[in-house]
Amino acid sequence: AEAAPGAGVICDAGCGLGFSSLALARHFKKVVAAERSHQALAALRAKPLPPNLELLEGDLFAHPPAEPYDAMLFCFFGSAGEILRCARAQCRGRVVAVKAVQTGRRFSQGPVPGHRHGAAALEERLKALGVPYTRRELDLRLDQPLRSVADGVAFFRLYSRDPDPAALTEDFVRSRLVAQDDPEYPYRLPAERRAAVIAFDVQDLPPEIERSLEP
Repeated sequence: AEAAPGAGVICDAGCGLGFSSLALARHFKKVVAAERSHQALAALRAKPLPPNLELLEGDLFAHPPAEPYDAMLFCFFGSAGEILRCARAQCRGRVVAVKAVQTGRRFSQGPVPGHRHGAAALEERLKALGVPYTRRELDLRLDQPLRSVADGVAFFRLYSRDPDPAALTEDFVRSRLVAQDDPEYPYRLPAERRAAVIAFDVQDLPPEIERSLEP
């Protein structure tokens, strides 16, 4: 709310289970929680939802708003190119991106080099375009809740950047998980991560960015 004061309609792009969307709904006129995962939105729909929270299921690029959003949040979602292109096409105000400072993936066995989804990649693009932005760092607790060890294996294999994700075994995944007293999510993958909160104004992005930047 502090990064986008006065915004009326905000889009939480790639909202996941919707924790940030629910928090944003307390501060903005309307929040659009956009997510392509049906399972994630189903979990959000099962909760009591405030009347100013709208769920949007599907590819964000394929569902542009009738009127541009006043602000957009990209929380650990999208590459630098995807964020800039989507923001230029769908937003008219402030954009806030929360990106990992350390880009090693917690779903991998070995170390992972920096990649296009990290804070550095977005900052490099903004600097190259001459777009002013603000940046601050946060230490966040980002535990991943899981319904089963099998779901953990699926998560690891999907998001792993190891040479052979299929080689990730159930025993290895189980060793990374912590059991918890929660009937819906009996396991969690603990994670503490340093993140950068990067904010900029869409008006500072060149119009041609929608077609000139690769995803």
